[in-house]
Amino acid sequence: MRETILLTVGGLGRLRPAPGTWGSLPPPVLALVMLALLGGGHWTMNASIALLGLAAAVVCLRFGDDA
Repeated sequence: MRETILLTVGGLGRLRPAPGTWGSLPPPVLALVMLALLGGGHWTMNASIALLGLAAAVVCLRFGDDA
């Protein structure tokens, strides 16, 4: 169950219409929050997106076969 929640980003990846669009919404929102909290320039936004993408890839590789 925990794996499904992680893989679907809390269930956003199952919303209709366009589940992929809903599922891809959290990374830019989290990156904007991190930018607001950390300040900095464009490098902060790029680093945030890269770290969130890496975290998502690890989750998919770890739990992808289970769902």
